[in-house]
Amino acid sequence: MITDGAMGNERQALALAGAMGLTPAVHRIRLRPPWRWFAPSLAAGAQLALSGRQRRTLTQPWPALAI
Repeated sequence: MITDGAMGNERQALALAGAMGLTPAVHRIRLRPPWRWFAPSLAAGAQLALSGRQRRTLTQPWPALAI
């Protein structure tokens, strides 16, 4: 599960995973400015929105399902 840590979003994702009988690996990310100031979208430079440390946590092998 990839989350920004917002409790409402995270609870819904955890509930969905639980309803599916899954125990998710939770990856909490925080976008860097200016990306965190805007609604999610495919914006120019979006590959720079995560810090290097956060990018390194999101590596292969890719999960069969991402929530």
